[in-house]
Amino acid sequence: MFAALFQALRHCPPSRRSAVLDALESRLGEVVDDLSAKLESLLAPGTPERDRIQGLWLLYLSLVSQSQGDVQMWIGPDLFSDDAESHLRLHLPEGGASAFRPRLPEELEILAQTVNNAARVTLNRPGPGQLVVVLRDATSPT
Repeated sequence: MFAALFQALRHCPPSRRSAVLDALESRLGEVVDDLSAKLESLLAPGTPERDRIQGLWLLYLSLVSQSQGDVQMWIGPDLFSDDAESHLRLHLPEGGASAFRPRLPEELEILAQTVNNAARVTLNRPGPGQLVVVLRDATSPT
């Protein structure tokens, strides 16, 4: 549903988009502050595709994780190992990914495909309660 909302807002004139997002933000309470500005930055011309996808992931996860306890998320290298690749990283509360969002890989892939239909997502689990979301293009070898 979030992917469909993003697609609809993408084709909506900015003046109307702002009104929709302001109404949505007021219903969400303090979950996401300045939703309109965040979405505008994702839709800005010249925003690199990877940044747009990863920003969309962070926005989506901010919305769905607020009732899930202490979920830590960031884009970048792993702070606890030698992995320097810039990926979406999650540290989840007890129960891990299956307790957090059982269909997380599918959800993130659907969101990525709203930006690039060839985008694919793989999950790595480097440790208990840790997920690394790797964004790939369907044409890449791995």
